[in-house]
Amino acid sequence: MKISQIPLLVIFCLLLTACKKSIPVKPTVFDSSNADIYVVGETQLPNGKVMGTLWKNGVARLLTDTSVQSFANDIAVNGSDVYVTGAILHANHYVQAVYWKNGMPNLLSDTTGDYDANSISINGTNVYITINEHFVNGTYIARHWVNKAPGLVVDSSQFYYETAMMANNADVYLVGFNLKKMGDTSAFNISYSKNGIITKLQQGSFPSDAVVNGDDLYIAGTIYAASAYYSTAAYWKNGVKVNLTDGKSTAYAFAIAVSGADVYTAGGINANPGPSTIPVAVYWKNTTVVPLRGSSDPNGAGGIAVSGTDVYVTGAISGCPGYWKNGVPVILGSEGYASRIVVVPH
Repeated sequence: MKISQIPLLVIFCLLLTACKKSIPVKPTVFDSSNADIYVVGETQLPNGKVMGTLWKNGVARLLTDTSVQSFANDIAVNGSDVYVTGAILHANHYVQAVYWKNGMPNLLSDTTGDYDANSISINGTNVYITINEHFVNGTYIARHWVNKAPGLVVDSSQFYYETAMMANNADVYLVGFNLKKMGDTSAFNISYSKNGIITKLQQGSFPSDAVVNGDDLYIAGTIYAASAYYSTAAYWKNGVKVNLTDGKSTAYAFAIAVSGADVYTAGGINANPGPSTIPVAVYWKNTTVVPLRGSSDPNGAGGIAVSGTDVYVTGAISGCPGYWKNGVPVILGSEGYASRIVVVPH
């Protein structure tokens, strides 16, 4: 099971970029004969409202009505049941954590603060959800839920923010980061726990995604340099770091998947770091980078899935929500962002 959290700044920048027609896109015929493709993300309406959206084989379903705005962060599929985590933005500007099961909302918080349901994973009959809470007094709390029952508040000295929670057989993993100083990326510190035993990774690093494969835990993340415009994409296998870039660019690792002996990581690279720049979408197979587009249009990779020999990467394709299948772009809508993807073979 895997989940992730993409920096919201990237999402908002991409949503502000209208879907361009500079790259011809043929009408897509979705072939679901071999697999069902589930994608979650956001659709931006003509009036500017942002709506959490679930696509199944290219057919879009808004997760809320247009009286509110919403975000969809993660997805899990278990048999015929489809789970999506996210948040609802109310008119009073408070954000309410929610997960949808087969389109039906299940509220996980009230509307007295800002709550965001980040990740979801399923192990047997257990459903694991991570929630991060920001209260009006400025305090932050990381919390996780199991089967809609609130878990204990996580010790903020260890987990200031939770990125993922998942289980594999009897082992339970929690991935997040702690923060010593607000706004200081050098103070980020990826932490993970396995059955309550905490391990801290590199200082100045931020986790975006995690996946358990057998007895191995893989974490995708970004290592920030002292300069505001430089960062390194990386992943960790059982706490051992593997750099994907050399630190001479702005690079991010947003998602990770494992297939056999191969590790696939999705993210972005900007070879000319600077303010107001958006990375070009790429993925790495092990440590070999695979560019997803040959143009300079803004792109961002969000999620990744591997099914057989096919590699799927979600993101914004010139401002449009979509995904690449083996490098070929598939557009899902006119404006928005696709954050996560699950491929279920028949």
